[in-house]
Amino acid sequence: IDGDYAGYAQTYVEERYPGVQAMFMLGCAGDANPYPRGTVALAQQHGRTLAAEVGVVLARELRPVEGPLRVAFSRVDLPLMRFDSRDAIAARSEGPLRYHRYFVEGALRTLDEGGALDETYNAPFAVWRFGEDLTLVGYSGETVVDYVTFAEKALGPENLWIAGYCNDVYGYLPSAGVLAGGGYETRGLYVGVGLFAPEVEGVVMEAIKGLAREVGRSLAEE
Repeated sequence: IDGDYAGYAQTYVEERYPGVQAMFMLGCAGDANPYPRGTVALAQQHGRTLAAEVGVVLARELRPVEGPLRVAFSRVDLPLMRFDSRDAIAARSEGPLRYHRYFVEGALRTLDEGGALDETYNAPFAVWRFGEDLTLVGYSGETVVDYVTFAEKALGPENLWIAGYCNDVYGYLPSAGVLAGGGYETRGLYVGVGLFAPEVEGVVMEAIKGLAREVGRSLAEE
């Protein structure tokens, strides 16, 4: 058990710059993987590549990031799929929907025990604004890469830092496109029973735009 390529990158950066504490924050990597992967040697290789790129950036003249710091945080009810029958639930485990078997088993067990399926999952989101210099969007969940483009279109791409996996990891946070395409990232909640509905994309982005307004970040269309 180790920190994978990110942990190796931190080690290599700290070795090159004594006294520095290297930190790592992951972006929207829910449907992205290092390539090739599968061995410690490859993780070390990717770590060296990442650390070398950090060195390239540090060799340049850096722009300061100043305050004041303004932070907005909200919990948002993300919509889950609804089903009108047990058969409709059971069908989710067939063919290309095989990744939904975890949901199907949990949903049928919940109904057998007399319970009801949740219609939403309450997830945290945040936006931090460092003066005029930088805005950090903090998505929760294993965020798929589509949410990078969504944030850039909503807030404009300048001085924007986008991170996934913030404050809560409940499973993959998919987009409507990912849900339509199917696959592993459509598995839904790991911490409960539910599959995200396609409307989740719009709900998330409305929340992000609202948080951006709270911290004074202008939206792209404004």
